[in-house]
Amino acid sequence: MVFDLFCQVLRLIQKNPHFCNIFSKKAYNISIVQNMREKTDNELVVLIRENPEYLSYIIDRYKVKLSKYIRRRTNISVQDIEDVLQDVFIKIYVNINEYNDSLIFSSWVYRITHNYMIDW
Repeated sequence: MVFDLFCQVLRLIQKNPHFCNIFSKKAYNISIVQNMREKTDNELVVLIRENPEYLSYIIDRYKVKLSKYIRRRTNISVQDIEDVLQDVFIKIYVNINEYNDSLIFSSWVYRITHNYMIDW
């Protein structure tokens, strides 16, 4: 049974030489995500200023926390919370260059969220 499976994998590799590359790229991507999770917020801010795609790591890090915060502070639907979050993350991105690195990033994010909820 194991030998049959091995033979099938070997045939796949022979037919498609990029087969091994697919697995190595996935492993590489997983290591990048793990590396990003280990970075501090301020390190991610520096990366976001260079490349906006890194904002996704901030979104992943704060989405649940901010949605719980919004839910505690307001009485709005889940769909409205998602709308608020979307707008908050847009504000974070637009104002990322205004962020003062000497301050705590999470406090800045929560202040943006809080102010948006007041205006909403």
